[in-house]
Amino acid sequence: MLPDWILERLKGKRKMAIAGYVDGRPVRVIGIKPELKAKFVCKTCNNGWMCSLEEANRPLLGSLLRDIAAPIDTIQQWSVARWAVKTIMVMESLGSRKQAFYTRTEREQLAASSTVFPKNTNVWLGRYSGNNDLAFTGMHLWDDKPESPKTIHCYVGTIVFGYLVIQLFTAHVPADYERGIVKARPAPWDRLLVRIWPTAKGSVDWPPALTFDDRNIGLGDLVERFKGESAVSL
Repeated sequence: MLPDWILERLKGKRKMAIAGYVDGRPVRVIGIKPELKAKFVCKTCNNGWMCSLEEANRPLLGSLLRDIAAPIDTIQQWSVARWAVKTIMVMESLGSRKQAFYTRTEREQLAASSTVFPKNTNVWLGRYSGNNDLAFTGMHLWDDKPESPKTIHCYVGTIVFGYLVIQLFTAHVPADYERGIVKARPAPWDRLLVRIWPTAKGSVDWPPALTFDDRNIGLGDLVERFKGESAVSL
């Protein structure tokens, strides 16, 4: 589920948390371990583009998870964002197939082209100094329209390993609706997170000014930052 090099660096650390959310409510995720292998990933992909993506991002991600500050240029933003989408797609697929969010087409497009991401996707990086050295949460959210319940289906995936936290937000928006504006609960998100997808024109600095610490603003606040009456505003 996570690459061996990350698990090796986190061995013997504090603790792990893995959870799923459906309709904004936490549900148990049974039998998922960090070293679990995703059986649906073919050997060609695992040893091909996925392996190359791991090797390309290992130096930077390895520094960030150890709390080493670094500027992240535009190419690195794109590369880490692609790694995050790939990883969260794999993790999300280990849950209930009835609640699968990412489509087969989206997965195949990510594998086939380095420039194609799921539409309406944003990726952010933050710094975390709380109680978990390894964590993953996936949350399904819907935005209702009066004439059409659950019009827009959204997915929020959050990963923590070491000091690095990555959050991804994707919205499946029907073709007859314009792209919406992501809404979040009030918090100083612009000081807690840096967005790497869509990429910034220049470098962004990690870590951000503020840190998730489980005392003031914790992992739970980040996981549920889009939870509310609507996930997107059209």
